[in-house]
Amino acid sequence: MHFSSFFILTLVVSFLESWPAYAVTDQNNKNNDEAVEIAVIGGGIGGTSCSHFLRELFGDAATISLFEPKAIGGRMATVEMAGRQYESGGSVLHEKNMYMNKFVEDYGLDVADSPSLNMGIYDGEEFVFEESSFDIVNLLKLMWRYKLDFFYLNNRIDKMIEKFNSIYEIQDAGYAFSTPAKLLNAMDMTFMNYTKEPLARVLKDDFGLSQRTIDELASVATRDNYGQSVNMTAFAGLISLAGVQPGLWSVFGGNKLVCEKLLNSSKATWVNEAVVKVEGAENGSYTLYWEDETSDGELKSKTFDIVIVATPLHDKVSNISFEGISPDIHNFHGEYQRTVATFIRGTPNSTYFGKSTGGLPDQVLTTQDGNIPIRTLALKIPVDFASGSNEDIPNVYKMFSERPLSGNEIDVLFLNRSEVKVIDWRAYPNYSTNQKLPPYQLNEKLYYTSGLEWGASAMEVGAISAKNVALLAFQNWKNNSKMIDSYDNTTSRDEL
Repeated sequence: MHFSSFFILTLVVSFLESWPAYAVTDQNNKNNDEAVEIAVIGGGIGGTSCSHFLRELFGDAATISLFEPKAIGGRMATVEMAGRQYESGGSVLHEKNMYMNKFVEDYGLDVADSPSLNMGIYDGEEFVFEESSFDIVNLLKLMWRYKLDFFYLNNRIDKMIEKFNSIYEIQDAGYAFSTPAKLLNAMDMTFMNYTKEPLARVLKDDFGLSQRTIDELASVATRDNYGQSVNMTAFAGLISLAGVQPGLWSVFGGNKLVCEKLLNSSKATWVNEAVVKVEGAENGSYTLYWEDETSDGELKSKTFDIVIVATPLHDKVSNISFEGISPDIHNFHGEYQRTVATFIRGTPNSTYFGKSTGGLPDQVLTTQDGNIPIRTLALKIPVDFASGSNEDIPNVYKMFSERPLSGNEIDVLFLNRSEVKVIDWRAYPNYSTNQKLPPYQLNEKLYYTSGLEWGASAMEVGAISAKNVALLAFQNWKNNSKMIDSYDNTTSRDEL
């Protein structure tokens, strides 16, 4: 196992030790001839996979309209550098992501090749850990520096895996939940508790890990994955640490292709516009309003039986207003973490990190106390890379930072540069221990897919939430209340 997988953005389904091949349940959709108009707002993994699941559940009776003003894919996106495309958003998947694996298989997509890249942990003064090209050497290095913590942490993660893998069986049986808390509790009560506890405390007091392990291994994982410290919530933090599990991969041509295929399979109509208002009606339906190029300032509108919001409804990221709905719906409180990704084609300055020319690891990950302007510096691989082609990999690097880098800072970090592109966005929530998880159901026949993201943000999390919302909408539409918030989790489970 290549140890660098510990530090790459891994999805929550890295928690799966085994991959049960549950088929998507046919919820009587072939016999459902009651016409229904459904609107999905948002074209990322949440919106496109929800449209896909809605089609499976409602069948041909549903007319689905998906509103997305930008490109399909949302935070699954690419950027062009050196004439090639590179992942700029959600970059890495896990071999045991059930939904993402199934999408890729069903749509005939290919898994991208990836050369082996070595990793080093830099504390601002020196590299405290560097990978070798030999797994056994890496294992001995880990044992020397972190004693048995690495193995003990793996054991705790394995227990978490066993608990988490029940979500697919639960959803396959058709159960839906009105809140992320109820969904998490259906898997295990510990999960919800860990959305309110800081990772550092859990690792030290509950897991008994050393301060060195927390300051180095845990710190670089949370900084790389979420741009946050070990004081972030334990649930999201443990997802970062679960990246020690093997099997990382990405889609050849870009992960965003999954969203494009999902949209096509759902047979949803893509409305390439931004919804600005959702208005409730006395008959329980909802009217959506948007402005397009042909409207001359007048809002266009259409009424739907069911509305699913698959884009964040938080301050600074949402411009959707809600009217005629009781109780009132406002933006949720909570900050999305600012992340600046700087792509550079050039040669890093190895001496800045105390290395001779050319001696820098492919991936430089920094600890929480490192006094440098970046969190990570990593060589990137084009999304169409083919290992058998003997092609040269362009010297394209991606740096994560909390703010845009100045020209002087880039000049210090790189000996030369021929191309620079900056993506400045709010990529995922700021995981505060006092943050609440928004509900899946906002009102009757009005749903929200992004609630679980405030427990942990990942591509597979988006698909899991989308499946839950699709089930919730379907079971409510069919008046199957016994399938909502009724899953009986009576299995005896030990503490993590």
